[in-house]
Amino acid sequence: MKLIRILTLVASAFSLATVSVHADGTNNVPATAASVTAPATASTDSFSMAPDADPWQFSATPYFWIVQLSGKVNTLGRSANVNLDFNQIFNHLDGPPLMLALELRKQKFGFYTIPLYVKLSADVNNPGPVTFFGGNTTMTLWCVDNGAFFQVYKTDWEKPLSLDVVGGVRFWNYNNDITLNIPGVQFSHSKDANLWDPFIGLRLTQNLTDKLSLRLSGNYGGFAISESTPNDSWVAEGLLGYQCTKHVGLWVGYHAMGLNTYNKTGYSDMKVNVTFQGAVLGCKFTF
Repeated sequence: MKLIRILTLVASAFSLATVSVHADGTNNVPATAASVTAPATASTDSFSMAPDADPWQFSATPYFWIVQLSGKVNTLGRSANVNLDFNQIFNHLDGPPLMLALELRKQKFGFYTIPLYVKLSADVNNPGPVTFFGGNTTMTLWCVDNGAFFQVYKTDWEKPLSLDVVGGVRFWNYNNDITLNIPGVQFSHSKDANLWDPFIGLRLTQNLTDKLSLRLSGNYGGFAISESTPNDSWVAEGLLGYQCTKHVGLWVGYHAMGLNTYNKTGYSDMKVNVTFQGAVLGCKFTF
C-alpha cells in the first residue's frame, strides 16, 4: 500500500509539472510576440513620414525666339533709326537667339531666372539733317531677369485662374557697333553699357482644360534711379501651353521687351530706345 501511495504522489507531481510547463509556454509565446512585434509596429508607424502634398518643383524651358527689332540709337550726337522685320531675321541674326526660363516653386511662392541673348546686324537710316549713304549697326544684348513671385489670388473653379505678383532685378549688357557712310568720311563707333534694372509686375495663369493653359505676364522697371539704371524698360509675354506628359509641356506665344536708356559718359554718351519682339516656341521640362 505504501508503494502504491508513493507512486500516486510521483504521478501527481509529474502531472502538475507538465501542466505548469505547458501553461508557462502558452503564456510566454504571446507575451514574447507582443513585446517584440507591438513595439516594432508602433515604432514603424511613429517614424513613417507622409509624402509632401505640394513639394518643391523645378522647371526648365528653353525657347527659340524669332526676333523683330525696331527703335533708335544715338552715339556721339548722331542718331540712327534701326529696323529689322520678320522677313529679314535670318539674314541678320549673328547666331541663334537664346532664351531659357528656370523656375523653382513651392505652393504659392517661388523664384526664377531668365537669361536671354541675341546678336543682330541691321541696316540704319537717318531722316535728320545729316545725310549719309548707307550704314549698319551690330547690337549684342545680354538680358537676365532674376525675380521672385507670390500667388495673391486663385479661384476655386474646376479650371482655376491664378494671379502672381512678381518683382526682382534685371541685368542688361548692351553693346552697339555702328557705322555710318557720311559723304567724304566713314563714321564708326562702338559703345558698351551695363545696366541694373529693378522691376515689378504681374503674371496671370488660366487653366483652359486639363492639359491646356494660358499665361499672360508683364513687368515694368528702370525708374531712372541712377545713371546705371535705364530710364524705363518693360517685358510683356503671352503663352499658350500644352502638357504632353507629367514632365514635358510645349509653349508657344509672343515675347516682347523694350529698353529706353541714356548712358551719360561724357562725349561718348549713348541713347538707346529699342524694342525686341517676336514669336517664341519652347519646351518645358518639370522635375
